[in-house]
Amino acid sequence: MKTEMLFIGILFVFSSTLSAAIHYVKVNGTGDGSSWVNASASIQTMIDNSSSNDEIWVAAGTYYPTVETITGDARSKTLLVKVGVNIYGGFAGTESAISQRIIADLDSNGKIDSCELVNKTILSGDIDGVTDIWTKSTNADGTWSWIISGNASH
Repeated sequence: MKTEMLFIGILFVFSSTLSAAIHYVKVNGTGDGSSWVNASASIQTMIDNSSSNDEIWVAAGTYYPTVETITGDARSKTLLVKVGVNIYGGFAGTESAISQRIIADLDSNGKIDSCELVNKTILSGDIDGVTDIWTKSTNADGTWSWIISGNASH
């Protein structure tokens, strides 16, 4: 009986590892997410189509949430993630391994950190449909601040 249970346990781990899939997303994707060539444009659709242990690889670009948590309120849009689904960004859109993403010393501090991905994937919270305008305001004493317009609530 112990041998049978051990075998079933090993079989379960092996089969769950085999069933993990990679779903691909590009800004202008029009496909089903099965490859970079057939990439989807929707991170949320790929999340919805994913199972535990699946991965979502997202190419460089800016992506916006699409699910309204409060019906009719565009400012409630979010990405609804699933436990066990891993989302990775920073891809050019041709890689076949996560390790192929390009990193560089983007902040010029003399060291390359694993988060310094050349191909920037941005999950934007700018969901109100109004472009935010950043204006740098310099004071007489040389200090400065940013003024952001276009992000008022509706």
